[in-house]
Amino acid sequence: MNSEPIEVLVNTEPLKVQNGHLSYSEIVLFAFGKLPEKLKFKPTVTFYRGLPENPEGILKLGDKVPVKLDMLFCASITGEG
Repeated sequence: MNSEPIEVLVNTEPLKVQNGHLSYSEIVLFAFGKLPEKLKFKPTVTFYRGLPENPEGILKLGDKVPVKLDMLFCASITGEG
């Protein structure tokens, strides 16, 4: 098991991940400063440059994804809350 943090990008900001995966809630908290259930809007979270078996996709509340170095995450607001 790798104990070195893995650096990913969330909305172009570097984030070091210690446990090898990120959840929707962790990404939203990093991007917006609050957990999803505390926001008045529902962010969309997409990822790119993932592992070969799952290189890109969309995360929903409750989802998590394994991470790799330089993986990209985009958390955005996609409508009025």
